Amino acid sequence: MAIGLILSVAVLMVQLKLSAQNARTADVSMRDNEARATMDLVSRDLGSAGFLSGATHLSCFATLNYNTAVPAPNYFTSYSVSSLLASSGTSLPFVAPPGLNLNYPPPGSANRSDALVIRLALDGTQFTPSKTPITSIAVNNTYTPMSNGVLPIASNNGFVPGQMGLLQIPLGPPGTPAAPQKRLCIRVPISTVPGPLAGNDNISSVGPQMPAIAYNGFSSQVTALGVASATALTDALIKQGKLTSLGTAAASNQRTYVYFIDTDPARYQWPTLVRASINPLNDLEIPAERQDVGAGVVSLQVLFGIDPGNTGGVTAYQTGPQMLAANSSGWVRSVRLLILTRALYRDKDFSNTQLYPTNVIPLSTMFGAGFQNYTIGAAELNHRFVAQQTEIAVRNPLWQ
Repeated sequence: MAIGLILSVAVLMVQLKLSAQNARTADVSMRDNEARATMDLVSRDLGSAGFLSGATHLSCFATLNYNTAVPAPNYFTSYSVSSLLASSGTSLPFVAPPGLNLNYPPPGSANRSDALVIRLALDGTQFTPSKTPITSIAVNNTYTPMSNGVLPIASNNGFVPGQMGLLQIPLGPPGTPAAPQKRLCIRVPISTVPGPLAGNDNISSVGPQMPAIAYNGFSSQVTALGVASATALTDALIKQGKLTSLGTAAASNQRTYVYFIDTDPARYQWPTLVRASINPLNDLEIPAERQDVGAGVVSLQVLFGIDPGNTGGVTAYQTGPQMLAANSSGWVRSVRLLILTRALYRDKDFSNTQLYPTNVIPLSTMFGAGFQNYTIGAAELNHRFVAQQTEIAVRNPLWQ
């Protein structure tokens, strides 16, 4: 009986050990599968970046926005796709209260993680079947929209107060391959639709989503974009534009998706990659649409493949802040993504020092220059890591 008991205990111990090892192996496999699924989701969003956001299949090079509810200075520029460097305590500058505050990486961490921002429309259903979309051309007359916010248009039929408009303005000289025209968009509220004035219809834009000094308030933003032959916004430029109604915020399917890592202890046991959904017509998060897309993700890194010489291929890779500082957002041809995920459970029989004696995962060597190496923390020594990397071509108005 004693011998049988000893054998039974030995078999049980082996079984428990094998079960624990199987669970840890399954954990790593699940993280890898989840990372692949996350890449698929991000790829679909990137493939739709800019879709119908300019009311056609051409996307806006940049969209100028204003909202007294967002953090000062209340102005912000949105792009079809961009990213910003994430850190604990960073608040997204384009989200109205209660806002969206990042909490990762923790203070003092040398590891890099980004917040990926993608602007798109889900489909064309925000436009009525009879008018797809409601669009009118601005006309040249004695109006001064720069100072009073009254925009002269060929017809205001179909525009309704409470809608959000998108004014699309061509910038730069036409027919110049080295510096092709870019479509600049300005988000404007349609506050009133008065009758004809000086022989033309018009709409008026005032309120919390329009500067008190009207279009004059956007001049410095245009200057900061660094577009050739457009050092400032002028009445002449505005009167070359096209106004499109995007409908009301309540009925709009316009979206701005933000991918970032969240470690809120009230929501998550471990770092989790989430996708927040922002309504770009009122700058509010849509809480019901937030998705948890990847448990255990410890780094999301984004690089933009740019082609400033318009050669037809990617000639350099830049981070989001580098891209905006170099005014190269209009030359983005692709987006490279790297997701680094750790196992959720510790493996006492494993140590990362076996693979990385310096406790640094050489991501820049494994996946290419531009990605930042990951330093393994003391609490992560017994966690296994998996990484997924992909590159997605994005549509750009410069080479439609």
